[in-house]
Amino acid sequence: MQADWMIFVNDGIVFSLSPAVVGGLFRLAVASLILIYAIRIPLKRNHHYLFMVFVATIVLWSVLAFYGQTADNVEAYTERARWTFMLAMAPQYAFLYHSVLHFVSPKLNKPQKFTLFVAYCYVIIINGILMLYPSLLFTRARTTALGYVAGPGSLTPVLNPYGVSISTVIYTVLITTILVRYFRSRRSPLVRAQIRYLLGGYLIYTAGTLQWFGAQYFGGISLLPYLTSGGLVVILFGLSRHGFSAIIPMAEMQSKVPLRYDLPQGSTYLAFEPEPKQSFEVFSNLALNGHYGLCITRSSPSSIRESYGLKITPILWLTEEKVDNTVAPSDLHGLLVTTKAFLQKADRSVMMLHGFEYLVSINGFKPMLRLILRLNDLILQKNGILLIPVVPGTLNEKQQTLLSAECPSLQRLEVSQSGEAITSPFQPRQELHPLLANTPIPAEAHIQEPLQFKREDAAKVFRFLAKAFLQDYTVQRIIIDSAGWRTALEIAGGTGLPTRKMYGRDGGPGQAIVDLLKRGLVETRSVPGQRGRGGTIMKVRANHGNPYVKAEIDRLALKP
Repeated sequence: MQADWMIFVNDGIVFSLSPAVVGGLFRLAVASLILIYAIRIPLKRNHHYLFMVFVATIVLWSVLAFYGQTADNVEAYTERARWTFMLAMAPQYAFLYHSVLHFVSPKLNKPQKFTLFVAYCYVIIINGILMLYPSLLFTRARTTALGYVAGPGSLTPVLNPYGVSISTVIYTVLITTILVRYFRSRRSPLVRAQIRYLLGGYLIYTAGTLQWFGAQYFGGISLLPYLTSGGLVVILFGLSRHGFSAIIPMAEMQSKVPLRYDLPQGSTYLAFEPEPKQSFEVFSNLALNGHYGLCITRSSPSSIRESYGLKITPILWLTEEKVDNTVAPSDLHGLLVTTKAFLQKADRSVMMLHGFEYLVSINGFKPMLRLILRLNDLILQKNGILLIPVVPGTLNEKQQTLLSAECPSLQRLEVSQSGEAITSPFQPRQELHPLLANTPIPAEAHIQEPLQFKREDAAKVFRFLAKAFLQDYTVQRIIIDSAGWRTALEIAGGTGLPTRKMYGRDGGPGQAIVDLLKRGLVETRSVPGQRGRGGTIMKVRANHGNPYVKAEIDRLALKP
């Protein structure tokens, strides 16, 4: 017997709801919400569209299943179930498998193309059987306490032996293997969270399908609408927490603060300053005058809001702490996806990326260069503004040249003492260390006084490195990027200083070298160990990009 719930409406109309109908309605509601989330995904790719097709088939399936469960008799349900399976249930796993393949890689290899071809061929064959000979897969349905369940066909023992759907098991093995391997290969917490929810929801969803085939083969009730609904709830929860639209643009109320920095739209600005105070002033002034702001910062969001009067502007904290509104500094992919979603929705946007040095120290310069290029392209497309404060001395001359070459639209931002924002095309130039930030940068020829040193060992190290650079570049004819580099042992031997002054307690540079680094007079790099030595070796050279160093090298060159 089938349990029906009788609902009386106006004019004496009676509408009966079985538990299966209620479960199907709930599945329809959840699938519809997932489809709404999928439609809102910014900058869609192939796997996004395929995922939307997969969810759309679930919506169609839920509608047809609802129509089938409301049948007056088993014959009517059997006929409706045939069309439900043919139009929606049979192809949905092929669409999901196709989506997962493109989620892992935009290009499919030959084995993946072959399995995908077989999957779609199987769908065509099953639909052909349902069109011409439905009794091979379905027979007269029966009623249960939770709703109708179709009876097994003559091919059921072959395709679903002992109630186990071979095709569903194959799909489950393939999809689980692909997602688990991809999970292990990715470092992004955002992508990993997406995989966890997608895989967990899929496995619960598949359990419902397998239970339905078991009920068809052995008899008993079907839990299909409830288990599939549970799987979809997991996927929906994952989309809402780790989806592609986490940041909602929100504009501050128009303040009485006048617009002081009317920067041209569609540009990325680098602001070289020891402390990002001026950059935050520019960002907050724009956010308080109608721009949709997004701040990504190393500072505490609460202190930023208090200092600059930002109440509702989204602020993301670059930290490893597991709290709300944070981005892991190693998760550049998650950072890019988040900013994409924000820019896709905001018309007049201004973004602040504070913590460039921190991100470079964790991820390296090249990944950060790729991130800046991607963000710059998005800012250009959406006619927004991106502010990146950079501590002077963070970028060497080579890195600045690379930035200028790869991103010709990049702008330099400086704020004068009168509060005027001065923008100019970004051109590579050596930035002095913050200790020299307030010192005018003269031409080398106008520097008359030689450099002064408080420590004698630092003076010896600098003179040795200056002579080494001069020897390599002018006598040995070594290219400028390779000239002047010396190991700590070579410096100790050339200056007569003990090696303990070349190394710190932590294995880093010693105090004599640290003093020179702080003044921007030397630069260091690490190279792989040679002659069988493991690890890396520190090399140091005079920073020829510093005008004071150039002037000192010129003096040495003029000495007889």
